[in-house]
Amino acid sequence: MKKIFFLVLILLNTVFLRIYKIGLVPPLKSQADLDLRYLSSILGILSVFLIYFYVKKIFQENVRMGLLGAWVFSLLPWTIEQNRIISQPTYALFILIIALLISLVNKNKIIKYGVFFVFALILYFVYPQFWLFRHFAHLPGIKDVADNVFILVSPDLLFFKNITFWWGGVRDYGILLLGFLPFLLVGFYRVVVSQKKEILLPFFLLLMISALSPFFPESREYYLTLPFITVFISVGIWNIFRNKYFLSNVLSVFLFLFLIYDFAGFLHFYQIHYPQFIIGNLHNIHVPY
Repeated sequence: MKKIFFLVLILLNTVFLRIYKIGLVPPLKSQADLDLRYLSSILGILSVFLIYFYVKKIFQENVRMGLLGAWVFSLLPWTIEQNRIISQPTYALFILIIALLISLVNKNKIIKYGVFFVFALILYFVYPQFWLFRHFAHLPGIKDVADNVFILVSPDLLFFKNITFWWGGVRDYGILLLGFLPFLLVGFYRVVVSQKKEILLPFFLLLMISALSPFFPESREYYLTLPFITVFISVGIWNIFRNKYFLSNVLSVFLFLFLIYDFAGFLHFYQIHYPQFIIGNLHNIHVPY
């Protein structure tokens, strides 16, 4: 019962972060676009719910890990930003999480391949901007791809400046909170050591797809790595907070307080300063937003 209570709290917080002032932040270009913004928000909320089951399933039905994953995913700046605008990557991510869940439940390889074939088919219709569907022949060179990979995994993009989305993304913040950095490092190390291929292989595949984009740095496909990044961060939090040493406990409290401070700073920037930037550039937006 207590675990259900925490899940409900996470979902209520998710709803608030994605629905509150959705028609004002960021400013609407057309009132007719509001319904589609709500669609993105609803799919974003459902994605948090699905992430709970996805992370729980990966870690042998560990409910606490599932709750941790849902909480982390709901706080990622990138998900909040994209769930509050008309976002094709949000639609694609929702479908991807469903596909990941089905593939975890079914061990039959034929079913697994079938699930991801259906996912690719649906992706074609819900995310037509995906570069693989339009410009497969215009790939960057090897040097450019290597440079792109380093940019995508750089601290600058992860924590300080998101260059992968122009409209709808807060470019003065990274795709993650800086407060997640120690947890991301520890979690990634633990996942690599434990050789969780179901996390590492799709993450690196999507990383390469993003780096190969002819439209780089508008590499929106990188958004689809968030379920796996969420697992890295969740594993890091789990390992750090379960350490029984006194100094580790003190450090954990400090990291948690810094995370709260960092998230408050993001919300302030997103709610106050970011709308002013958008208002001054509405004339440059030529797509539903």
